[in-house]
Amino acid sequence: MVAILRNVNLVVVGRGYAGEIDEVIPPVPTIKTETIRPGGTDLDIERDQGMEALVATLSLYGIAPGILDLLGVHDDTNQEMVMRGAYQDDDGSVMAAVATMRGWFKMQDLGTWKAGTTPPMKATMTCNFYELMLDGTEKYFIDGPNNIRRINGVDQLEAIRTALNI
Repeated sequence: MVAILRNVNLVVVGRGYAGEIDEVIPPVPTIKTETIRPGGTDLDIERDQGMEALVATLSLYGIAPGILDLLGVHDDTNQEMVMRGAYQDDDGSVMAAVATMRGWFKMQDLGTWKAGTTPPMKATMTCNFYELMLDGTEKYFIDGPNNIRRINGVDQLEAIRTALNI
C-alpha cells in the first residue's frame, strides 16, 4: 500500500501557518563519508565522517512577517519549526508524521513580484536539531550540539560520547 500525504501543517516559533503553506521540505539526513582504498582490497570503502548539514526549506503563499523577522537570529533556544503531516493508506488508516527542527533561518526569498499574483515566500533553515516521529515512533533524533544521532532508536554516537566522557 502507498501512503499519501493528505495534509500538512507548519508551526514556526509558536505561530501556525495552516492555509498558507505551499510546500515544506524537511532536512535530508546524509552521512558525510571519506573514501579509502586499503591495501589488499579491490574496491573503495566509504567511512562515516559525521553528517552533512541539515537544511529545511519552506514555501508559503504571500509574505509571512513573523518569519521575515527571524532571518539570521541566533539565540540560546534557536528557532523551532514543527511540521505535521497526515499520511493515509489505501485502507483508510492514517499515520501521523511530526518533524521538529531547531536552528536559524539563513535565507529568505520573496520571489518575483507581479501584480495580480501571489508570489511564494521561500525560507531556508539550517538545523542543528531534527526529530522525525511516525505514529509516535521515533525514526530520527539528531542533536548536533549534544553529539546524539539516534536512528530508529539506535544511538550511533553513544560509544563515542562515552569514550569522551560527555
